Amino acid sequence: MTSFFFRLTVSLFFLFLTNGSLLAQKPKDLRREADAYFERGLYARALGGYTLLQRTQPKDNEVKLRIGICSFHTNELEQARKFLSYLVEGEQGTMPEACLYLGKLAHQQLQFHDAIKYYKQYLRLQNGLKENQLRLLADDIKRCAAGQLLLGKEKTTLVENLGDKINGDGDDFAPLLSPNNDEKLYFSSVRSGNVGGLRDAKGLKEEVFGSFATDMYVAKIMGGEWTNPTPLQALLNTPRHDVLLDFNEKGTVMYYYKGFDLLQGEIFIDTFRANSDDQLVFAPSFKSPLVAAEGDRFLQFFNDSTLLFSSQRAGGFGGFDLYMTQFRNDAWSTPKNLGARINTAYDEVCPFLAADGRKLYFSANTPQSMGGFDVFSIKFDDAKQDWTTTTNIGFPVNSAGDDLYFRLAKDGLKAFFSSTRKEGSQGGSDIYAAYFKSIQEEQVVVSEPLLFNEVSDFFAQQSEPSEDKTLYAASNTSAATPAATEESENKTIFYEFNPFYYANEDDILGAANVRQLNKLSRLLNDFPQLKIQLTAHTDPSDRADYDLFFSLQKAEKMADYLVKSGVSASAILLKSCGSNYPIAKNIVDGNLFPAGQKMNRRLDLLVQNIGNLPLRINIATPEVSTFGAADEGTRYRNVTKDLSYKVQVAAIKQMYKGDLLSRYSDASIEKNGAVESYLYTLGLSKTFAAAEQLRKELAQKEGITDAFVVPYVGGVRITAEESKQYQTAYADLSNYVKYLKNRK
Repeated sequence: MTSFFFRLTVSLFFLFLTNGSLLAQKPKDLRREADAYFERGLYARALGGYTLLQRTQPKDNEVKLRIGICSFHTNELEQARKFLSYLVEGEQGTMPEACLYLGKLAHQQLQFHDAIKYYKQYLRLQNGLKENQLRLLADDIKRCAAGQLLLGKEKTTLVENLGDKINGDGDDFAPLLSPNNDEKLYFSSVRSGNVGGLRDAKGLKEEVFGSFATDMYVAKIMGGEWTNPTPLQALLNTPRHDVLLDFNEKGTVMYYYKGFDLLQGEIFIDTFRANSDDQLVFAPSFKSPLVAAEGDRFLQFFNDSTLLFSSQRAGGFGGFDLYMTQFRNDAWSTPKNLGARINTAYDEVCPFLAADGRKLYFSANTPQSMGGFDVFSIKFDDAKQDWTTTTNIGFPVNSAGDDLYFRLAKDGLKAFFSSTRKEGSQGGSDIYAAYFKSIQEEQVVVSEPLLFNEVSDFFAQQSEPSEDKTLYAASNTSAATPAATEESENKTIFYEFNPFYYANEDDILGAANVRQLNKLSRLLNDFPQLKIQLTAHTDPSDRADYDLFFSLQKAEKMADYLVKSGVSASAILLKSCGSNYPIAKNIVDGNLFPAGQKMNRRLDLLVQNIGNLPLRINIATPEVSTFGAADEGTRYRNVTKDLSYKVQVAAIKQMYKGDLLSRYSDASIEKNGAVESYLYTLGLSKTFAAAEQLRKELAQKEGITDAFVVPYVGGVRITAEESKQYQTAYADLSNYVKYLKNRK
């Protein structure tokens, strides 16, 4: 996240540009300008003025309140807590609005119990609230209660912010994968440099209080990560708000919105002309029953003849409802409301109907959300010919912010969406990816009939309908740990550890593992020269590359626990092997083997730099019967026990994108606890020659020219300097040392 001091510098810079020297201004003038920014929602700019006022008027509680509120809105949450807490707990008495924002802050950080406390305190202190204000607060309290339940459910999804290359400090939203290339992501963004510059609500230039309009961007995957985005053609992005809506089935037509604001505009069509000189100056508008100026928004083309969208049109259930229209007989049908099973008196927006034509995802701000808009799903039951009960898809996709524009990718293993959550945000609305441990089958099957609204007529034509009326025409899917002991004898301290086993995501920091982590933190704090390596393994899911990243997340949770216990982050090395090296069989005679799966879900501990320290450390090795042993785990132990080599292909801050890790063997991820980057490696060999052959192959076949060979001793990466020291013990390292000289 951008630092508080950087944001403050930016806000001061804005004020300096527009108003001259701040230090020369009188407090009254400075206050007037800061208030003007605040009232227009330009919190980053207002923060600079209030911060200077705080220096000259340290007892002005209203300024402190404004700093707290601005800090909250600019995602400087600890700064917000500092000022707001003072106004709630100080001797001057409690300021009601400070309670409200402390509630919002706790809500955003998923501290639901504290959020409820502050919301109720605000209600007790603030008299004269209007009915709609009371209802909104009551709804937020209900959302906190819903959030407490949702956090307790098992998590089978990993959510990742796409990072500062994609997300700016403004709003980035409406992500769409190209229908023809899942390594190309389109999205809409409000950011510095957008066409037209700073403008007011009417679209006129306004350098002081103006904001940038929305432009459309595209980013690609290169080297396993997203590149910096580039704006779409100049005639598509204009000084107005330009928002990408969707593509047709073949990806040859783009639908987008254009307007002076995000409500009063029109929908247009672009056909991706290769030559910008052929681009039409006036793009054709989309002829349909949708009227953007009347509140028709958030559309999805399920196919070229079926369109779902949200609308505030009259005759609905209240707020935004979901509708569907179909192209029949050369015309779009009158939009049909999807009914009371889906739509409520609240807002339902951003529909996404999965490929099976039965499971519908959408965002709603009902009291069943964790906060703001959450993503919900509902399935059409062919047998009952009706929708089932709406389900909140839960954390971590949903948050206390607004989670919108959720869409599954074609492979059913990932999704993209945008969120205004504050933890880990770059600012404003950010774009996120969700990775699933198993394929979401609704996205990889085709039903018969194709759509839910065709089921009734379809079965009416069947003389003998099947008992199971959901027909799929095609598919492309495929012992308690003994407590460790610690004792002293002859001044030598004995430590004993077992592997860290886990049953699921929530079990990583279960009681047994926490007991061992507490003991490990004592060891590392008593002997700070020690280093450890945690190597994560798991049983296989649908994608080996997902197993790698999910496993590393578990190791990171343990590392975070140790750091919070006082351990230096630089003393912790993390590695993930995913499901590549099971020590026990996961399947026996065609059936799942639970005992083997249990042994493969673990993190192995290695302690380094013991040297002459008065320590004796015993780390138990999992015992596997001859019958249940897996060859892959045996091979891994044999290759890594002495000298081994791998090839590093990337050092990036996020999950590696693309299928490279799936196409090459022995993929792994490493991470130093003190560094943000993930190190991705391929191959596992005993000789430098074999590793060098892989490096050359990656350069020739994959175009990865910056890959390089890395040596390991005992499974731990060694530096170039250390490799020279180990040459005596491992003669093959001389080949690696020569390789290093040639690289220079």
